[in-house]
Amino acid sequence: MAWDALREAAPTRANKLYLGILQVAAQEGEARVDDALRGLLEEGEIGEGKLNADAIGAVLSREAGAPPATGVLVAEVPLATFDELLGAGEATGVVQ
Repeated sequence: MAWDALREAAPTRANKLYLGILQVAAQEGEARVDDALRGLLEEGEIGEGKLNADAIGAVLSREAGAPPATGVLVAEVPLATFDELLGAGEATGVVQ
């Protein structure tokens, strides 16, 4: 997707620009760069000066304020709930 857009916008510099984007992906993570690229392409940002490693870096730095995925809280589940799901050990052979 990005390669095709770069080839259309800057055919003589597409290789260098794409390598810059790949370097950012290696440093910041492929998924994050993919999301940033999709966002830029959806906005129509396909010009040579707008679809490059610096533009991707700017998008990623704006997203830096997002909470980390590891900040998830999971409520404690009473183990008796699982007994209810299993029929309280009747047909499962569980000794109580």
